[in-house]
Amino acid sequence: MSLHGNDVCLLEIEDYNLYEEEASDHANSRGDKLTTGTKTMEAEKRIRREIANSNERRRMQSINAGFQALRTLLPRHEGEKLSKAAILQQTAEYIYSLEQEKTRLLSQNCQLKRLLNQHEGGDIPLKKRKSEIITHVPSIIPD
Repeated sequence: MSLHGNDVCLLEIEDYNLYEEEASDHANSRGDKLTTGTKTMEAEKRIRREIANSNERRRMQSINAGFQALRTLLPRHEGEKLSKAAILQQTAEYIYSLEQEKTRLLSQNCQLKRLLNQHEGGDIPLKKRKSEIITHVPSIIPD
């Protein structure tokens, strides 16, 4: 009976070893799947990051191109280096000065039209007209 008991022990040991091998194989195959899944997720994450970086790079290039376009429109001294804040500030000031100039020119245009209408209507005597026109026309050249 002892021999039979040894056989049972050997069978149990073999079964246990076989069970361990199968469990190990299963864990390895599962680990490979996890590793593969993790690698895939990391690759997807890296690709998403690269796409986001590319989009951000394109956005910044567009902004910088806009600043460059504004810089070229500003009256400035050649070779003057301007920060983005300075470009925005000078652009706002330049737009304001252009609006002021437009208002001044529209006013001057109205005055000239009034003088022309008076001249056509004959309100001003001919000899007086020339001197009246000259004295009433503000300087066309900006200060």
